[in-house]
Amino acid sequence: WYFGKQLDVGDQDTYLTALMLAKGLVPDAPVRINRAEFLRLMGRKADGRTYKWLEQSFDRVATGRLYYDTPEERGSTPLLGPLRYDKEVEEFFFTIPKESLRAFGFQAFGYVDMEKRRQIAHKTELAKWVQCYAVSHEQGEHRITVATLKAWSGYEGRIRDFRTYLATALAELVRVGVLDAWEFYEDGKKVKWIR
Repeated sequence: WYFGKQLDVGDQDTYLTALMLAKGLVPDAPVRINRAEFLRLMGRKADGRTYKWLEQSFDRVATGRLYYDTPEERGSTPLLGPLRYDKEVEEFFFTIPKESLRAFGFQAFGYVDMEKRRQIAHKTELAKWVQCYAVSHEQGEHRITVATLKAWSGYEGRIRDFRTYLATALAELVRVGVLDAWEFYEDGKKVKWIR
């Protein structure tokens, strides 16, 4: 369960990239990032508009707190530890709490393969959202209603339009190797995939 400001797929990319940069560091160790390099790692162009977006994204992520329940443990953690932006050198400094690294950083619950994520084609943001959802469940077959995915992803359009976007997203996830296969069933009301 998540509590904090509403996050979007771009904010997911911010947080997952931050986790990637913290990999190999001692938990709670300060991570220093250059804005342009960070945006490049996210696959974004570095300019005044994206610098401002990155600042706002870090601010949103820094408000978040996660309550988790895995097969091994239950607990809560802030997504980010202290966050600081040095205006003179134009760099962010942040920490990733030990509990967040354990939950997301080491191929544990919710592990997201960033290399595969970067291969997801532009204009398929839903694929990134489904990737995060899919990896939060055990490997194997997963079944869910299309209406539930529509509601949870925040899509506000018609269900038939969402189904079209979902098909594109799932096909993209198969292409990059996140999913092995997928299909709609029960007249398109439900979807299943294998991971």
